[in-house]
Amino acid sequence: MRRAEGKLSAFNWKLVLFAGIFQILTLIFDQVVIQYEEKNREKTFNLLTESEQRSAYLSMNRRVHNFILAFENIIFFTASSNFSNDKKEYLYSSYLSDQVGLINNIFRDGSIEKAFFNKTIEAENIQEIAEVSSLEDLNIKGGPEIPMKVFKYKDFFMSLVKQSNETIDMIKEEPNLKLEFDESKIILGSMDLIQHRVEYNTFYLYDLASDLADLIRLSEKKIDKINAEISSIQTNKQLMLLMGVVFQLLSLLCLLFLFRNILSHNKSL
Repeated sequence: MRRAEGKLSAFNWKLVLFAGIFQILTLIFDQVVIQYEEKNREKTFNLLTESEQRSAYLSMNRRVHNFILAFENIIFFTASSNFSNDKKEYLYSSYLSDQVGLINNIFRDGSIEKAFFNKTIEAENIQEIAEVSSLEDLNIKGGPEIPMKVFKYKDFFMSLVKQSNETIDMIKEEPNLKLEFDESKIILGSMDLIQHRVEYNTFYLYDLASDLADLIRLSEKKIDKINAEISSIQTNKQLMLLMGVVFQLLSLLCLLFLFRNILSHNKSL
């Protein structure tokens, strides 16, 4: 009996089956490539965000270092000059106001607040000027040591801002301010208070600069990790693309053999 015209042989059916399987595998690998592209976009966005954050940390760290350098310059100029107390007080007052602005600007940044949210700092538990009754309250050199206290990081620096503003306002109201301490026989004027406040703030600005440097190093580690993840994603995506192309070619090859067999079979009829 003659085989019915147009009926596929068992081999041809296998070619159809394999062509279908290879086409399905091609579609699967295409979907995997799409998923890798989504991951790559997400990681690239994270990389840009972290890079911008690192740049912000670098800028803040540079500003803090510039303020510290400015303070060292003030110390050098005032120590080697014949400036009057009024001139020295003006220099220290200007620097103190700049310190307040710097600290406010840094902790106004949401990323800084988030980075230091759970961080604490150990510092002297100094009092506000309104509560001052002794050298111990002000932590003036020559006075007795006062106990240390653990503060929340942002709260401590905001207290520095508050106390600095209080010092500035008090001296504006009383330019000839004098604080007398009978037990120590020391009299402090407005220049002494401003200089003390500037020195005290600068001491902790060194800590802030160091902590910002730690944030920079942490950010750099995150950037390196993200770059490694992006590189791995790109490698895997290229591999999936290659596999998709291979299976696409295999599917076309199966169809090619199928059409050749069908044409050969038709010519023999």
